[in-house]
Amino acid sequence: MLIKLDSHNQAHQIFLYDLQVERYKYKDTNIPHVTPDTEPTLEEHTKRLWLKPFKHYYIYMEDYTYKGAIYIKGEKEICIFIAKQYLGSHCGEKCLTEFLEILPSHTNCKSIIATININNKASIKLFEKMRFKHVGNVYGRTL
Repeated sequence: MLIKLDSHNQAHQIFLYDLQVERYKYKDTNIPHVTPDTEPTLEEHTKRLWLKPFKHYYIYMEDYTYKGAIYIKGEKEICIFIAKQYLGSHCGEKCLTEFLEILPSHTNCKSIIATININNKASIKLFEKMRFKHVGNVYGRTL
């Protein structure tokens, strides 16, 4: 189930911070200026959530456990992160499916894109399965 992000909820803050640190640790990030040595602190990360709220930001929860996050960056770029221990358990597919079902009623956007690291084969497979088409260096889909 998707839960709307509450940037002032400490459990949400900690989960998202841990998810971000995990990405830095495994170098699975498209943020070139961030390395495990320069990753933000929990306080800096929380401040960023407050100061720069992303559109349509949700935490994916299953069996009373936070397992991932999904949001729109900018006007129409979809970003999804699943905690490493839940990769391969179809959490990404469930999260993305739910998000795509609710998104049209929350935005007037007619299409969305996903920028995916070319080495992230699982993510590419997921977005292709969800009817996103590879266009240039992004994957796109109409809503």
